[in-house]
Amino acid sequence: DYLIKNIKAMANNATKQGRSQLNILSAACSKGHEAYSLAMHLHSLLEKEGISLKIHITGFDIDHECIQYAKNGVYTANELQHVPNHLLARYWVRGTKEISNFYKIKNELQDLCEFRHGNLLKINDALMDQKFDVIFCRNALIYFNEDQIQHIVKSLTHHVSPNGILVTGLSES
Repeated sequence: DYLIKNIKAMANNATKQGRSQLNILSAACSKGHEAYSLAMHLHSLLEKEGISLKIHITGFDIDHECIQYAKNGVYTANELQHVPNHLLARYWVRGTKEISNFYKIKNELQDLCEFRHGNLLKINDALMDQKFDVIFCRNALIYFNEDQIQHIVKSLTHHVSPNGILVTGLSES
């Protein structure tokens, strides 16, 4: 909802900063569900609003296997059951015969996403000076103690672009 209501302001902010793309970080991205969901919704929204900015989504996670899964971009039908039909038809290809229970993200969306391995406690080393219009760090901080949470949040806010936003999950205080 926030992205829908604020996409024009976000696009104007990026343009004022001399950028031609929106940069999004999905911290603790696990198997890439959030990153691809953002890619689908943002791509569709920018197109609908007639905004010609590019999208770059970075998925970041500590689990090597999850990163490989995300890079592969293949999910079961069950994993995609909540994807609206119009987005599923537009951005996914369903397998046939023995792999008919699987969907592969189309290249046009997969190309918007990159997935990197890394530790949230060392995110500054991994991201260097990169800035993001939106950083999602949802339902990950619950696994850390208070000092670690303070460190991670401080590190993440360092990577929020001017007028950008950090989004945490409902489980984070």
